Amino acid sequence: MEDQEQKPEEKEQKAGFKKTASRWAMRIITMAVSAAILYYSLDDVEWDKLKKAWDESDKLLALLGATFPLLVFWTTDAAFTTRSFKWFDKPVPFKDYFFIKAAAYLLTMVNITFAAGGVFLYFMRKTGITPSRQAGLLFWRVCMAIFGVCSFFLLVMVYVALFRRDQIPELNLGLWGPLFILIIIFMIEFGLLSLRGKGLFMERLSVNYKGDFWQAFRNARPIHWLLGWLYTLPAILVSLMGLYLVAHAFGIRVPFLYFLFCIPLVSVISALPIAFGQFGTTTVAWITFFSMYGGAEEIAAATLFIPAVKLIFRGGVGLIFMPLAMKELEDLKGKAKPDSE
Repeated sequence: MEDQEQKPEEKEQKAGFKKTASRWAMRIITMAVSAAILYYSLDDVEWDKLKKAWDESDKLLALLGATFPLLVFWTTDAAFTTRSFKWFDKPVPFKDYFFIKAAAYLLTMVNITFAAGGVFLYFMRKTGITPSRQAGLLFWRVCMAIFGVCSFFLLVMVYVALFRRDQIPELNLGLWGPLFILIIIFMIEFGLLSLRGKGLFMERLSVNYKGDFWQAFRNARPIHWLLGWLYTLPAILVSLMGLYLVAHAFGIRVPFLYFLFCIPLVSVISALPIAFGQFGTTTVAWITFFSMYGGAEEIAAATLFIPAVKLIFRGGVGLIFMPLAMKELEDLKGKAKPDSE
């Protein structure tokens, strides 16, 4: 009987061990992938020239370009998230989630799934929101970011078509234009869904738009879309400008318009979850798109600097604000006890 009673505990221990082992295995694999990518991408780099590129860089400008966008995104994303909960569910104080998001930065360095799941659980406990509704609310915020970025680039394309026609071949607008237009049409469809309760094309799909997931889209009004655009677009533009400053700080003289159109794809490649902390993928992306505007050593120095600063910034922010985040979680746990009793 005693052995039988211990079996569930043993199963839980084995399951926990397997999860921990899989996390460490994934971490080791991503580190190995980063090392392999860096080895092959930096194979032709001369290390004395790399050191020279670092010594001659404008470190203050590079540090500003790498850290200020992170601070802006941390603040604006926390503000937009809490405001969206106030609009479509239950209010969450800005400072409470501000601390939780800082702690999540540190947890992301350990396990991104664990960090994202922890934030989801926090909002479920804080507001009682269902997982489906919370996922839909997150998707609505992502759509606002996509809408903001694409609308900005469409305006830039109009500017180029009117005043910089000689640069159209270099910018590959034939590739980017249709893509951005398709995304804008996609976002208009979601706008019609929120304003009219149905769109032009999506209503033909077998999707339950009355479910919890689509609650934010159904209840969003034009003012919410406008504010969502204002919350997300400035942080993204600051991020693009920050990377442009880093490039110039390391002597990579990329033309501004070319950089502007390439950096979104560069950022997507850099963020691929196949390498640790974006080491390796960032170097490959920058070499692919910007090698004609800077030496291999300058690009190597910049692309090692960017992910390193991100890791240090997020780790530092997480360590500093972790006690306040833990206090918020303890207070939340204390408030939940009377209800459970």
